[in-house]
Amino acid sequence: MANVSVRRDKRSIGMSSITSRPRHLFAAALALIFVVAFMPAGWLGWTGDVARVFGIVLNPFQQFGNSMAAFLQPERDIAIRRGSTGERQLLQDLQNFERLWQEARLHIEQLEEQLEELQRIPLTDERRAVVPLTAQITGRNPRGQETVVRLNRGSRSGVERDNVAVFGGVHLIGRVINTGTVQSEMRPITHPDTPPITVRILPIDQPQKPIDEGVRALLEPRGDGTFRCEIERLHTVNEGDLVRLAANDWPSAAQAMVVGTVTSVRQSDRNPLKKIVIVTPRFRTFELSFVNLLVDRRTRGGEEGGRG
Repeated sequence: MANVSVRRDKRSIGMSSITSRPRHLFAAALALIFVVAFMPAGWLGWTGDVARVFGIVLNPFQQFGNSMAAFLQPERDIAIRRGSTGERQLLQDLQNFERLWQEARLHIEQLEEQLEELQRIPLTDERRAVVPLTAQITGRNPRGQETVVRLNRGSRSGVERDNVAVFGGVHLIGRVINTGTVQSEMRPITHPDTPPITVRILPIDQPQKPIDEGVRALLEPRGDGTFRCEIERLHTVNEGDLVRLAANDWPSAAQAMVVGTVTSVRQSDRNPLKKIVIVTPRFRTFELSFVNLLVDRRTRGGEEGGRG
């Protein structure tokens, strides 16, 4: 009997030591996580390389998930997202020709202001060199809608920093801020870190009005997917008016692109001589599964072709 009790004691001791090991490992893991959490950010640079490796592996799954999310989103623009391929192409061609005409008017105004500088730019050759490149949105930050997104195109496809992202041919979506070999990052125009954007506001009942005759404004992103600007009270601006890009610090291919429409006009409380104008883009990044990047086909490795 004594032998049996001794064996039972040894067995119980062995079992307790086995069960205690996971507890010790768990406690050690918690301690390690606690220490890493309070380490200086500069010491954790290696985590970015690890994240990029896992990002490449998870890209196909993220791309599928984003495509499904975009498919399940309620369709806001029937003219572009529905109808036959021919109808969509005709509509986009019409909008693109209208943008090119407005771009030409904007160039005339810019030539008057900066004639000496713009004469050195081969505008015609540059326009021919820029082509749309379809890029799928493969990564988003779940903590917000107006965040930087990851695209499945990089320098191997000819993507460069500051390349412009559009949708529907003429709607400005964002700008590339970082590029890798097979991936890049795009910042939406509504991102809080986007610098103020110079635009021209054109009346909705005069869509053919030259862009250089529109109301000049400086849009600032509000962080909620809209822009805010102040204009002189004497200017006539109404809800529904079209807002186009007219900024010298943006690439030529982006000039006269549609930034959005006016959704609110009210009197300024602080300055009775000013109006507060709210502008909302027609398309927002979180609603899309892909964008078109305007890349220079003269860049080595650039690809031609587009979509949407």
